[in-house]
Parts: sequence; structure tokens; C-alpha cells
Amino acid sequence: MCSHRPTLGDVAPLSHHSKPGLAHKIPDWKSWAHTDGSCHIQEGKTFIGAGVYHPSSGNSNLVEPNGAGITNTKRRAELAAIAAAITHDHIHVATDSLTSLHQIRKQLLYPEKHCHHVQGDIIKILSNFIHKSQSHIFLYKVKSHAGIAGNECADALAKYQACHGDSLPAETTIRTAGPGGNPFFDISWLAVEEVINQQGSGTEAP
Repeated sequence: MCSHRPTLGDVAPLSHHSKPGLAHKIPDWKSWAHTDGSCHIQEGKTFIGAGVYHPSSGNSNLVEPNGAGITNTKRRAELAAIAAAITHDHIHVATDSLTSLHQIRKQLLYPEKHCHHVQGDIIKILSNFIHKSQSHIFLYKVKSHAGIAGNECADALAKYQACHGDSLPAETTIRTAGPGGNPFFDISWLAVEEVINQQGSGTEAP
């Protein structure tokens, strides 16, 4: 197993400055934690990873989303990156995933609508972090692949983790959804499944 922890320069030869010509609408953008998730498919297998980058300090964080089965998606990786940033006490967090922001908002306002969401476990983790935080947490949407330094660096970290996660332990690991990636393993269903016995009559499952 590789014990060398890569620096951002090892991950990708990226500039820590935004693309020339971009108008900086937010003067203190470097104080934000930029997050991203990535999905890598190799030999028919799907690998996901996430990354967090903080421009003002130069700190980077490789994140293991712990997806499996139906939860092993880029969407989980994007949510995992946001969760990791909040876990490390960042209160200004940027993402290029508008869907993630909508899901977090929905969980905060209407948690009953996420009872059976595929990524419900990690969305609940996020909402718990936000509710328990002693500081206000601000989430921002930024454009992807637009030359924004923080976003580009977070993207590079996420891709690195997705490609090399098996050989390098992540600094932050999100707990798994459940056995085999099943997010519904501990749910008691109200519906009763009917099974057909050998005689062909319908019986209720115990």
C-alpha cells in the first residue's frame, strides 16, 4: 500500500490562480472550501472519490465516499465532499453540484420526503452536521470547468481519489450506507410481500 500522501502538485499540475479574465465577484473566495466528486470506470467497475480544497491555506483533503451498489455514484461523491468540508469546520463551502444543494435544502426543510432517498444516509449526515453546528454554514454554487482555481483543484483531488483510492487511504471517510450499499437495510416496510408456494396459492411472507 502506498504510504506517500500526495500534495496537490502531485495530483495535477494546476495553477492556484483562477483563469485570467474572470471577474472576482466574491473578494474573499479564497476563504471558501471548494468541493467536488468524481466517478471513474475501469474494466467495468465503478470507482468514486471526492476532494476538498481550501485556497487560502492550501490545504487539500482526499475523501472516500464509501459508496457501494446503487449508492456508488458521482452524486454520492459530491455529497461526501460537502460533508467532509463541514466535518473539518469549514463554514463557507462551494460546490458545482446544484442537485446536491437542492437535496440538502430539501432534507433541512422537508425531511419526510427523503425517507427512501437512495443517498438518504449521507444527506442525513449533512443535515445533522448543519443543525449541530454552532456557526452558520453557507453553501455556494460555482460553475464547473470554468477556470475557477478552487473548483479545478477540488476536481483534480476527486479524480485522484477515484483512480487511486485502493492504494492510498483517504484523509476523510464517510460511513457506508449499509450492507452491500443498501440504504434501506434497516427500514421496516409497511407493505407485505406476497409469495407463491409450490401449489400456486398466494401466502403472506412472515
